[in-house]
Amino acid sequence: MTCSVRSRSKLRLPGRFFGWIFLLAGLLLLGLVLFRDARLALFGVRGEGVVEHVKVTHTSSHQASNGKPGKRSPSYTLTVAHQPPGALEPVRFKTNSTYGHVHELGHVVPLVYFPAKPSSAQINTARQLWLPLMTGAVFSILLLGLGWFILARSRQLKVLHEDALTV
Repeated sequence: MTCSVRSRSKLRLPGRFFGWIFLLAGLLLLGLVLFRDARLALFGVRGEGVVEHVKVTHTSSHQASNGKPGKRSPSYTLTVAHQPPGALEPVRFKTNSTYGHVHELGHVVPLVYFPAKPSSAQINTARQLWLPLMTGAVFSILLLGLGWFILARSRQLKVLHEDALTV
């Protein structure tokens, strides 16, 4: 009887281990989202910038099963300049255009930045700032929920197993 108890307890250990891993990963991602993206989105200073340079690179996906090359999709890297109040020269920063949103040369774009570090500016649009922020928040909440569920289920199974041994 003890042999089967040992084999079952070994099987329960990975459940708790993965539960803690998911919980810690969710906390880490949530902290990153809150500290980096949410802080900028909620407390940053709004301004405007001008797109000065657009670099387009094409990336191709893996080969299709028929041997033909996969679909090529463009990636846009923007250089944006903005003039913070009181600065003598414009501040330039590079950013990737997320989800294929194309900005052309000379476009005036809304920005959000911290006055102490204007080079950390981001384009203040739903696609560029808010969509990645919400995606990170949803994934972190899912990881936290999964970790909590695994730990709770593992604890529940432990109690059931201990009750079965006492009978």
